[in-house]
Amino acid sequence: MKKLTMLAAVTALMTSSVAYAASDYCCYVEAASHKYSETPASIGAEVSQSMATLTFGGRVFPVMDLEGYIGSGMGDEAIETEAGVQTYEVTSVVGLNLKVTFPIAESWNFYTKAGMYGMDSKVNGSSGDLEFNPMFTAGGELNFFRKTYIGAGYSFYGSETDASSFNVLIGTRF
Repeated sequence: MKKLTMLAAVTALMTSSVAYAASDYCCYVEAASHKYSETPASIGAEVSQSMATLTFGGRVFPVMDLEGYIGSGMGDEAIETEAGVQTYEVTSVVGLNLKVTFPIAESWNFYTKAGMYGMDSKVNGSSGDLEFNPMFTAGGELNFFRKTYIGAGYSFYGSETDASSFNVLIGTRF
């Protein structure tokens, strides 16, 4: 079963490589909005935060890109807990991912990302340390206007707080 799974994965990558090799771009820029949720131990309740990121990526193999991003939270959230009202704010986000893209149709792509992200947040005005954790994303893109695309995805952040986000994005390739 393991060999069959590996064979299927290699075949999918090779098929994607052939279909995607015609792509004529080397780099891209994306702007994304994220609805981020987690349950920090210091608060003990789920918090939800809007974030914005700017991503820069470059082609490293026919179906694989390397991308880095920076971002910030947008505002803070007040949470009612047993200890009283607590505030939570994402102050900065950075990350580095590998992105694998699989063409589904002429204008549609499915993608997966795996990498590391670092996030700094404030609880009740006190800033924490920048913590790095693994990050996994799956999503889709719709290509339009030659090299412009829109997309949506769902990310899971491998931290002890069960963090995740829903993402919408717009990007351009050059």
